[in-house]
Amino acid sequence: MAEDLGKKTKKSLIWSIIDKIGSQFIGMLIGIISARLLCPDDFGTIGCLTIFTSISAFIIESGFGVAMLRKESISKDEYSAVFYFNVGLSVAIYLLLFIFSPKIEVFFDIEGLSNYARALFATLIINAIGIVQYIHIRKNFLFKYLTYANLICSIASGIVTLVMIKMGYGCWALVWQQLVISIVRVAVVWILNPFKLSLSPRFKVIRELFSYSSVLTLNYLISNIVSNLYNLLLGKYYSVTDLGYYSHGRKYNDITTQVIIGSGISGVAAPSLAELNNDKKRQKEYLEKFVKLGFFVTLPTLTLLSIAMPDIVTILFTDKWQPMVPYFRILSISGALFPLQNLYQQYFLMTGNKNLAFWVDMAKNALIILSIMVCVFFFPDSPHNIVWSSVVAMVIATLIEMHYIKRLAKYALSDQIKAIIPFCLITAASAILLIMVNQLCVTLYTRITMVTIVGITSYLGLSWFFNREFLKSMLNIFKK
Repeated sequence: MAEDLGKKTKKSLIWSIIDKIGSQFIGMLIGIISARLLCPDDFGTIGCLTIFTSISAFIIESGFGVAMLRKESISKDEYSAVFYFNVGLSVAIYLLLFIFSPKIEVFFDIEGLSNYARALFATLIINAIGIVQYIHIRKNFLFKYLTYANLICSIASGIVTLVMIKMGYGCWALVWQQLVISIVRVAVVWILNPFKLSLSPRFKVIRELFSYSSVLTLNYLISNIVSNLYNLLLGKYYSVTDLGYYSHGRKYNDITTQVIIGSGISGVAAPSLAELNNDKKRQKEYLEKFVKLGFFVTLPTLTLLSIAMPDIVTILFTDKWQPMVPYFRILSISGALFPLQNLYQQYFLMTGNKNLAFWVDMAKNALIILSIMVCVFFFPDSPHNIVWSSVVAMVIATLIEMHYIKRLAKYALSDQIKAIIPFCLITAASAILLIMVNQLCVTLYTRITMVTIVGITSYLGLSWFFNREFLKSMLNIFKK
């Protein structure tokens, strides 16, 4: 089993990384062109609806994904029951949001927002049709199907978005981008991995899964509400333009952190850790490898982007988007800790410690709310101050998680720190060189070129010199 799991994990990790790099490259390309053609207000308008789509999606999924990954075997009748439940709930929630869309428009005071909302919320039903398929694919390590689906939907949505922008549809282009992504992705996974629904679904499994996932769903629901408070506050109390800058800065920060790490590495880590519940020693070794890989990718990328972001914005988005730079840099600080926090959360969930995962997240959410309240009441002049609350909360929450990992995985705090220190020191050394290069180069394109070359070569060179064994292990995985 050990060899089989290792082989499946390596293959899945490669497919997952190809997926994220490929689909995100296409998404970034489309996003860059869209940002040049549209104004921040357009993105801010759609950003106002994010809190409703995100929270509703979590309610519809109901935490069944994690619960089914932990379940040793799932019958066709059980998969069918979950499918019918997800789709039925999505229809009910869509109708509710459809009715209250005019109220959302009044709250944000944005003309036409209800029309955008009613169209965008249709993605909830479409995505619900694919939930069971995504679970089946992850559980069986068929990540290449997700790679195909995401690449195809990225290309299709990009074409539709750019055509609609050129035709002058503005915000509607962004709405249809999400609709096409949902439609094409769900269609492709059903074509590649066909599943015949049972006419005698075993709905008893809903109760069994919910007994595990109820705490998880509540956790995700509260965390998502808190995470989207920034959209709500910026859109309501500052301006749609500020929200546009924030949402754009967060989008490109999330590409590095939550998408590559959360959906890429963590997406493979979850089933791998679940399969090793009976071998705690190897489970700990796998956890450490995933954490190292997460820091190896995230830290230098965020550092390079943070230093070069003003020039990147000028070249790619034009100077009208320069106000997004501070948001990106602030979020990068908390984003640097995301691999550790996300993978530790996966460990809690895959080892059955869902209550612990819940209370750790609740502590982080309480800290975020407290920090936001302090910023709103005592430092209301700048919207940047609100975003700083995420940094404080992330640091404290990570320290709490490290404490419990020490107890559950027998992973000493000193060993956890030793695992990430090399990446921090090498990144810091590279950052010093980047700052010097950034100041010495005068012209825009010379500066961005030299910063990129020096950043990549210095980090890889220092990694090879000081952390050669880890780099060799990563190269061996990609060679195989």
